[in-house]
Amino acid sequence: MRRNALFASVRRFSSLDLSGLSFSSPSQFAAARVALFDRLYQRGIAAQGSLKKTPIKIRLPDGKVVAGTANETTPLAVAESISHSLSKRVLAAKVPLCTYHKGR
Repeated sequence: MRRNALFASVRRFSSLDLSGLSFSSPSQFAAARVALFDRLYQRGIAAQGSLKKTPIKIRLPDGKVVAGTANETTPLAVAESISHSLSKRVLAAKVPLCTYHKGR
């Protein structure tokens, strides 16, 4: 099922309208890339807002269960709820089928 979602997102990005991306200088190239990024970012924000935010249970390696909200609770937020110093020391979190780095 995850594989189908990956292929769907690849198809979605491959259908982007890239017309008008012809440029004659590096600054035009940079401006075009920033404009493309902004369009993709806004599309992602819109998609994020439409996701359901249901209560979830997060099981930690020591067996403890922490409450969270789907599509809202981040691994960094879980680390902060455990200990402020842990949130400063953590670099990455392993989530089934996904890996998050601290800045995500």
